[in-house]
Amino acid sequence: MAVESTWKGPPWSGHSYNITFRFLTDSSEITISCPDNKRILDHALSQGVNLKDSCYTGEYCDLGCKAKVISGKAEQDFYSVEGSLLTDDEYNNGYRNLCNCYVYGDTILEIPA
Repeated sequence: MAVESTWKGPPWSGHSYNITFRFLTDSSEITISCPDNKRILDHALSQGVNLKDSCYTGEYCDLGCKAKVISGKAEQDFYSVEGSLLTDDEYNNGYRNLCNCYVYGDTILEIPA
């Protein structure tokens, strides 16, 4: 069964929300404020958060920007869900590609090792 996004387009309200990144590699956390009209990966990188971004450096997508939503709401746009390298199970279990993902409330994201 194909993944169907619940994302109906950005409700860009002009609000900013706190995103906490939990890094499984070293058990560290960092929290930033992110506007709802900015892709999470773009904004996090601009704030100095050390996330993988192989697709932005001209390499292929290796799901380096994959994260799991632990709490809150972060959604990919419909196109990126349909063309995503995430499996249906990963998507349905809360994983998102941060390169095509927006935040819609205070959110905690788990960054895999």
